[in-house]
Amino acid sequence: MNRNWKDPLCLLCLLLPGFAAGPVLASDTLGRVIESRIEVQGDNIDTQKQVDSLAESTDSMAEEYRRILDQIDAARARNEQTGRRIARQEGQLASTGRQLENLRHIREGLTPLLVRMVDVLERFVALDLPFLMVERENRIARLRRIMDDPGTGIPEKYRRIAEAYQIELDYGRTMEAYQGILEDEGRTIPAEFLRVGRVSLYYLTPDGNHAGRWDKAGNRWLPLSKDFIPTLAQGIRVARNQVPADLLSLPVPAPE
Repeated sequence: MNRNWKDPLCLLCLLLPGFAAGPVLASDTLGRVIESRIEVQGDNIDTQKQVDSLAESTDSMAEEYRRILDQIDAARARNEQTGRRIARQEGQLASTGRQLENLRHIREGLTPLLVRMVDVLERFVALDLPFLMVERENRIARLRRIMDDPGTGIPEKYRRIAEAYQIELDYGRTMEAYQGILEDEGRTIPAEFLRVGRVSLYYLTPDGNHAGRWDKAGNRWLPLSKDFIPTLAQGIRVARNQVPADLLSLPVPAPE
């Protein structure tokens, strides 16, 4: 027997199962929507955290960048200052180098000059009155050794030579009495000597019986008259500060 689908009863029977399943399907859908929203919110929270973390990292990197820039600026300033200082030092080194080079040339020129000064002093002593010859010749010998000593600097060499010249210069302004050995015609005898500047040189034997004076023109000793012996003895005492200074009448060589 055929049924008519338009029968209200049949239609109701067919619709009832649908109405019964409708609430179940909506509940499942709503749950999935809520879960989806929760997942989305969770994802949004995680994303926000990542954004916040990235922002913090960016701020930290920006701060580190600014700090590095400050360090670079400070280093650049120091480098510029160091560069200027190095330039000044290089200029000073160049100037010092030129001065040292000039000093080397001066030193090279000074050494021969100092040697000539010693030579001149030696010739002068040889041509001078023969007083204190051992002392003066020893002084010149010491100067020779100093000139040959590489460990003695040019200033010290010059100082010692100038000192020797000053000593010789002072001899011409003083009167001196000293004991020594008289060498005359192969004889060597002890004697008292009296030097009056560089003008005159006399001797007197210890017994007071013989006296003489140096003849520069003849480069020899000439005997002195006995009449002058008391005056000569007086002059020796004056030179030794044993008696007050007094006028002495002694023969002197004629001016050249």
